[in-house]
Amino acid sequence: MGYLVTLLTIICIYTMLTASMDLILGYAGLFSFVHAALCGVGAYSAAFVMLKLGWGFVPSALVAFAATALVAQATAMITVRLDEHYFILGTFCVGNVILSIFENWTDVTNGTSGLYGIPVASLFGWTIAPGAPYLVFCVALTAMVLAVKWRLVSAPFGIALQAIREDEIVAAVLGHHVRHVRTVVFVIGAAMTALAGVLLACYLRYLDPTSFDFPFTILIWAALFVGGSVGTVGTVVGPAILVLFPEALRFVGLSGPHVANVQQALYGILLILLMMFRPQGFFGHHSVR
Repeated sequence: MGYLVTLLTIICIYTMLTASMDLILGYAGLFSFVHAALCGVGAYSAAFVMLKLGWGFVPSALVAFAATALVAQATAMITVRLDEHYFILGTFCVGNVILSIFENWTDVTNGTSGLYGIPVASLFGWTIAPGAPYLVFCVALTAMVLAVKWRLVSAPFGIALQAIREDEIVAAVLGHHVRHVRTVVFVIGAAMTALAGVLLACYLRYLDPTSFDFPFTILIWAALFVGGSVGTVGTVVGPAILVLFPEALRFVGLSGPHVANVQQALYGILLILLMMFRPQGFFGHHSVR
């Protein structure tokens, strides 16, 4: 039972990250390389105030939101005015800077040694125990994030996002302020990412810079591609497939030092088949370009 609870908890956290990536990439068409680093900003911010100040989940999450929103705002001010390829390069550079800060700002992050002993989540004086109680907590917050995302994309704001994604010149002629809309969605997506980072910190109770490197961003991309962008079901199915798929290999007799290589090969085959026969993902309504 504990094994299943662990998998479901990870799926919930990855679902939040995939939903936020869907806002930024699926709806706004912005290929962001800084997603994992922003998750790290939220995780480290919350972990620091929990460890140093003894704050509970809510105030720590608010600090994480504020810190991540500031970083996202600064990133957007630099990058959203750039063309597509330069936007990718810009976010890649910002992600590198953030990872370097994680590794070298030892007073806050403890450098490559990482932060350990992070307290379990507590809400208004009540401790949320690891295991099933924490899973229920994660499910509730994931549902909240998905509801907020659905409300945003169902509103005129979502229509503006998709119009800008398809043709920003036409969208600008129709009266949409392209840079402002992109900045807003980037910051909102970062806030969702920060919440996932806080949950990850309280779940793992240990953070180090390698937890938020570029392969983590690529994993979130893959979850979005597999599940499908511009929707809700795909942002749940994609992470579930990517988390459960490697675990399924445990039940088919694969073992030994080459299992990781087999997993990567099967991931690659899955993505190639999707690109060939279902480029919009299993439940997507739009093919990410």
